[in-house]
Amino acid sequence: MSTAPLLVPRHASFAESAFAGTWSAVRLILRRDRILLPVWILGLAAITSSTAAGVIGLYSLAADRQEWADGVAGNPMELALVGPIFGSSSGAIISWQVGVRSLLGAALASLLMVIRHTRTEEETGRRELLGSTPFGRHAQLAAALLVTAVASCLAGLLTAAALAWLGLPLAGALALGGAIASMGLFFAGVGAVTAQLSVGAGSARGMALIVLAVAYVLRAVDDAGSGDSPLSWLSPFGWAHRVRPFAGERWWVLLLPVIATAVLAGVAIALSARRDIGGGLIASREGPATASDSLRGPLSLAWRQHRTGLAGWAVGFCCAGFALGGIALSVTKQAGQSEQLQELITYLGGEGRPVDGVFALFVYILALAAGAYGVLAALRPHAEEASGRAEPMLAAPVGRARWLGGHLLIAAMGSAALLAVLGLATGLTYGLASGDVPGELARMPAAALAYAPAVWVMIGITGVLYGVTPRAATAGAWTILVLNVLVFLIAQVPGMNPSIAYASPFINVPKLPAAALSVSPLAVLVLIAAVLAAGGLFGFTRRRIT
Repeated sequence: MSTAPLLVPRHASFAESAFAGTWSAVRLILRRDRILLPVWILGLAAITSSTAAGVIGLYSLAADRQEWADGVAGNPMELALVGPIFGSSSGAIISWQVGVRSLLGAALASLLMVIRHTRTEEETGRRELLGSTPFGRHAQLAAALLVTAVASCLAGLLTAAALAWLGLPLAGALALGGAIASMGLFFAGVGAVTAQLSVGAGSARGMALIVLAVAYVLRAVDDAGSGDSPLSWLSPFGWAHRVRPFAGERWWVLLLPVIATAVLAGVAIALSARRDIGGGLIASREGPATASDSLRGPLSLAWRQHRTGLAGWAVGFCCAGFALGGIALSVTKQAGQSEQLQELITYLGGEGRPVDGVFALFVYILALAAGAYGVLAALRPHAEEASGRAEPMLAAPVGRARWLGGHLLIAAMGSAALLAVLGLATGLTYGLASGDVPGELARMPAAALAYAPAVWVMIGITGVLYGVTPRAATAGAWTILVLNVLVFLIAQVPGMNPSIAYASPFINVPKLPAAALSVSPLAVLVLIAAVLAAGGLFGFTRRRIT
């Protein structure tokens, strides 16, 4: 069989050979992400359009919209968390409400996708396999950037189309869609650069998330103050807000993220040419030749592997707690103007003090985030096995159950610690505002820690999936967590039976501080989590290491 068609011609330029096979790599990415890409694109559009429909229905009167906008503009904490509000039109309120969620969603999806199809491919050895064929050195990187850029633009266009269909001005809808797309483009470039700097996908994601956090903080600090300092112009979040959808659109601002993306893509390609496949420009630090006494067991090793990530999550939960305690009174006032939000708070048990209902709602949402940490931490053994590091570890006199059990225990204790940090930060901030620090420091940690058994159920599900069917562990665990979110949202749809939500372990938790404590559902959740974890350990001891 002739191999001539597969070879790059000798007269091909360097650029042609370096990017050879890009379109084949694009088709491969589209094939692999044929489900993930539509979920990402349609999900971003759905978030915006559903919020827009709710705002149009709830704030049909100009006076109500003006009162809402004045309340937001006078609250520095809300301005820091969400961003500035430009005007009191329906479009301006919609842009403010969906802005931070859609921008963060677009940024996270983009950076994770680029890293998945670049650095992760090198970690698993697939990139080296492709490199043995006539694929160019930069083909995989170029394909990941192309697919992510097109997906970001499609998400922005669908968002604009949905808003225009709801009757909002087309110019404002296109501006908001363009702002969302611009965030996807920029952080695709950030992911491409960090993938060249690090020696692993986890490090690349960590560096990209640090950039995302710094960009968010720069914007937040500026918006909490005067809003006129240059800080927000150093942040892509600031650029997106300064497009001003539905409030005198500034189209030229969209050029800033486009130019920055082109620069980042060029930097990533230049860095890619300067390193070896599988290596990174920032070399990993070599450890000591012998382990310390505190690093000679599977549990201590698991703690060493999880502690850095847990510290980052703890900082995030602490900031969320401070923010929740700071905006509780303002959100309580706004909830009184929203019938839909009042019904949601009542559904969660907030029939007493309105502020307790607000706490119950937000603690519930952040408990789902703690569930995401639990799933991520419980999947660490899967990553260790896939990378080949688990096999030599288990070849030593280390029991399989001890090794996996150490990771599951750290995941369980770490998620409980995050909930405790959230409760302490919320109680301290709200206690200072209300003048009852001891009382709130007693109530709020208990309200947050009540969700620990529900998170442990998610960790147990992840453990049993990994122990029995490792190929389905990652997709299965994240799918179940997403279903926990969706089942709660579906229960709020008019005409749906609310009892469907009780299929989620998070709904079965007593909604402190709005409701009374009930020990029996918590005990049942702990028992379920223990049985699931035991099933995962048993399955892992019986199957082959892949």
